[in-house]
Amino acid sequence: MFLRDVITQLRKELPKNSDKFSEKVDISTITYAAGVVTVVTSSAHGLDTGDVCTIVDSKQKTPISSIVTTDFIATVTTSIPHDQTLDYQSIADQPEITIGGADVSEYNGDWALNTVPNRNTFTIELTENPDDATIGYILENSVGGFSGIKTVTKVNDTTFTFTTSKELASEGFGGYVHYDLRISGGVSLDVCKLAYSKQLSNNWWAFVTPIATNASKNRQTDNDSTYSPTKGDEYRQKLVSGFEVYFFVPSRSDIAGRASYDECIQESKYIFKSLLGFNLPNPYSIDDFSSIIFESHDAEEFTGAWYIHRFTFNITNEIIIDDINTTSDDVAFRDINYDIVNSFDTIIADNSLKTDQE
Repeated sequence: MFLRDVITQLRKELPKNSDKFSEKVDISTITYAAGVVTVVTSSAHGLDTGDVCTIVDSKQKTPISSIVTTDFIATVTTSIPHDQTLDYQSIADQPEITIGGADVSEYNGDWALNTVPNRNTFTIELTENPDDATIGYILENSVGGFSGIKTVTKVNDTTFTFTTSKELASEGFGGYVHYDLRISGGVSLDVCKLAYSKQLSNNWWAFVTPIATNASKNRQTDNDSTYSPTKGDEYRQKLVSGFEVYFFVPSRSDIAGRASYDECIQESKYIFKSLLGFNLPNPYSIDDFSSIIFESHDAEEFTGAWYIHRFTFNITNEIIIDDINTTSDDVAFRDINYDIVNSFDTIIADNSLKTDQE
């Protein structure tokens, strides 16, 4: 488990639900051309070249090249690949699609997806047979495209750009830019306190710290050892790793910490939404053995100036034979040198054999 992966996951997901750990500005327009996305914000964004920000809820207008209706079934063709799939177990869970900008107004609106023959075509069922349309767009989520964690490449007060290797629509819609992300990490709570004390005291911060990794007790081991492999056993040992996320909350107006505690309880659902079930990379042979699980959370400290709330999470990793030392000093058995001795241990003859000699 690497702290950087936990921090990245929080920076990616937490701004989708919480405004506590970043600054936020609305997007006025967002466009794409030749691998570069240009974002115009409604007010100054405060970003510099090289800064990292998180864009949330920005959708793309995937262009439609035609809509043809036959027997109440409309076949929609897009000029770039869409992102529609029929992958929900229940039809009730399948999101509707939104069509806009069509030159035949009957197609504009929200529709249930019918079929998805390929990446550029899908069908919807209508209650009438409108004329064919030749323009329009579908409004789609843009995960990893317009939305996601971005590194700024060029800026002015209300505009910045970032590069992407994805093929996107020329125009997006809506969304927010979260910048000055106050999510970081350290090796201990004391180090994080020192870092927080140097920041503006009226902002929330989240810090990620590691906790000790322990080997899980093997239930088939009948002694006090956690694991007792013997020669010939298939080596398998489970590791319980973990980390803690500390919320630092400014609390000068909080007499005894009660209000700050309650705010952290409110925010707990957002950190759970961001982390639980996510598989963290690790350096071992099985790199996604288990997902993050919740262990506990509690009040950590109240100083009057700030309140600290602790969340504890665990993951399980597994060490197998590919992760352990299997170096062998054995060599090929080819030569035998031997002596013949008498009862007085006197050598009376010696010889040698080559085992691979015919």
